[in-house]
Amino acid sequence: MATAEPPQPATPSKPRRKISPSLVLGTLLAVAGVGFVASKISSKWPEVRDRLEHVSAGWLGLGLALAVLGMVAIALAWRPVLIALGAPAVSRATVVRWYFVGEIGKYVPGGIWTVVGRAELSRRGGLPRSAAYGSVALSLLLLELGAACVAAVALPLGGVAHHSGAAWLVVLLLPVGLAVLHPKVLGASLKGIAKVTHREVSLTIPPFATMLRLLAGYVPAWLFIGTGTWAITRSLDPHAPFGTVFAAAIVSWIVGFLLVPVPGGVGVREGAFTALVVLPGGVAAASALLARVAFMLVDGAGAIITPIVLRSSKSVEAPPAAAAAPRVT
Repeated sequence: MATAEPPQPATPSKPRRKISPSLVLGTLLAVAGVGFVASKISSKWPEVRDRLEHVSAGWLGLGLALAVLGMVAIALAWRPVLIALGAPAVSRATVVRWYFVGEIGKYVPGGIWTVVGRAELSRRGGLPRSAAYGSVALSLLLLELGAACVAAVALPLGGVAHHSGAAWLVVLLLPVGLAVLHPKVLGASLKGIAKVTHREVSLTIPPFATMLRLLAGYVPAWLFIGTGTWAITRSLDPHAPFGTVFAAAIVSWIVGFLLVPVPGGVGVREGAFTALVVLPGGVAAASALLARVAFMLVDGAGAIITPIVLRSSKSVEAPPAAAAAPRVT
C-alpha cells in the first residue's frame, strides 16, 4: 500500500527590493548636473587644460585651507544648538569628531543619512535621543538659512542679482525659514510629528532670540566657504571677480541643499555655480570641479583623522539654565 509523502514546506520567496523614487530622482539629477558641467568643460577643453596645467598652487592651497575652516566652523556651530535644545554640553573636540564622521552620510542617496549619522553618534555618546536628532535637523535648517542670509547680501554686491531665479530663491527661503524658527511654529510642528509618529517628543524649544543667535553662528562658515571657492577659482584665473564668485558659490550650495535626493548635491551644485558665473575658457566649470574635490577631501580626511586625533571627552558639563524655554512633550 502506497503511503503519501508529507507535503514539503514551501520555500519562502525572497522579498523584492523596491527602488526608492528619491534614489532614482537623485541619481537622475546628479547625472544631469555632472553632464552639464562636463559639457561646459569639453567645449573649452584646450583652454581648460592649459589653465589646469598652470594652476596657482598657492591660491589652491589657500582655498583648501579655507574649506577646512568652513567645515570646522559648521561643526563648532552645532555645539550651541545641542546645548540650546537641552543636551549636556560636551567638548568641542567631541562635537567636531561626531560631525565629520557622521557627515559622510550626506554622500549616500536619500538625504536622511547625514541626520542619522550625526544623531546616532551623539546619541551613543550619551546625549538624549530627542536632542540628538532634533539638533541635527535644526542645525541643517540654520545652516541653510545662514547661507541665505549671506547670499542675500552678496548677490546684489556681486552682480549676480540679475539672475532672477537665484535672487527669488534666497528671497523666498529667508522669510519661510525664519518663520519656521519661531517657537510657536516649531512647537506646533513638533506636536504634529508626535501625533503622526505616536511617539512622545520631549525637546526644549529655545526662544526666538536664541534661534537668531544660533543662526548668526553659521555665518562665519559661509564666509570661509565662499572665499575658499573664490581662492580656488583665482588659482585658475587671476582676474576672477571676488563678489560674483563668492555669491554664486553660496547660492550653488543652497540649490544643492534644497535638492535633498541628490547625495551631497553632487552635480547640481556644480551646475548651478557654472550657470551663475561667466568666466572665460571654461574656468567656471573647472573651478566647480576643483572646489568639489577640495571639500570632499576635507570631509573624507575629517572622517578619518578626527576619530584618531580628537578623543571623546568623558566629562559632561551641566547644560546652561534654559528652564524658561518651552518644552514639547
